[in-house]
Amino acid sequence: MDVCKLFVCITLFVLTLTSCVSPVNLGYEHYKQGNYQLAINTWLPEARSGDADAQHNMGVLFEHGQGVKHSYEEAANWYVLAAKQGRVDSMVALANVQMKLNYRESAISWYQLAARWNHQKARSALSRLGEYVPSSDLHQQQLKQQQENDYLMGLAITGIASALTGYYQAPTPTNQYTPPTQTFSGSTSESNNRGCLSDYSCPYGQKCIKEPYSTRGVCAVPVNNYGTPAYTPPSSDSINIRSYNDAQCQTNMDCPIFFRCDQELKVCFK
Repeated sequence: MDVCKLFVCITLFVLTLTSCVSPVNLGYEHYKQGNYQLAINTWLPEARSGDADAQHNMGVLFEHGQGVKHSYEEAANWYVLAAKQGRVDSMVALANVQMKLNYRESAISWYQLAARWNHQKARSALSRLGEYVPSSDLHQQQLKQQQENDYLMGLAITGIASALTGYYQAPTPTNQYTPPTQTFSGSTSESNNRGCLSDYSCPYGQKCIKEPYSTRGVCAVPVNNYGTPAYTPPSSDSINIRSYNDAQCQTNMDCPIFFRCDQELKVCFK
């Protein structure tokens, strides 16, 4: 092999290795070297595209004022995007920032959710605050699911395909749109009933609508698709913290005509 061909092969090999480096990892290399502006230039497009790791990293930059103006509020805005995608470290980071901003109840909710994923710093924080420390049930469910997956993979490897007949079911698409189960009337920004803990805290005929992972919510009147009040009795489920998976809408297109999707509460309002 002549020198020219060898040079071409080496160049192609280096390009192949470079292409395998993800933008998030590349940004982290810039970050470790103190090149914060290069890290921002690498992470920001990924964060805006929905990458949870990049979103978390942008939160770190704003929390510590690295390459950007220090802002706990901006850090919280990035952390919450990553936390809502299930990134447990982001839940704890968000709770830490919320404590600094004196949003104690919301912080405790995030700590408790992270504790359910067995995050030890979250569990320690709750103990230090004298708050309830939940069991790590979500973590245990994850381990159980992993064990089941490993078992099924073992069956496939050993060729026992017949054991899987009728067992496997295709997962339900997470992005599949389903119409909202309830719609509401009134303006959340003008509500005088902020701070409800459950339906039982609201006036007759109203429901307590909580922002995902918050312990408190806003009282609103349930209505049908025409905006006519549709009374439903109080629900004991309203006492619990609302999961982000319970969001009824993401955009106005998810709501009936003439309704809008409240971007904090993720329910449809008229």
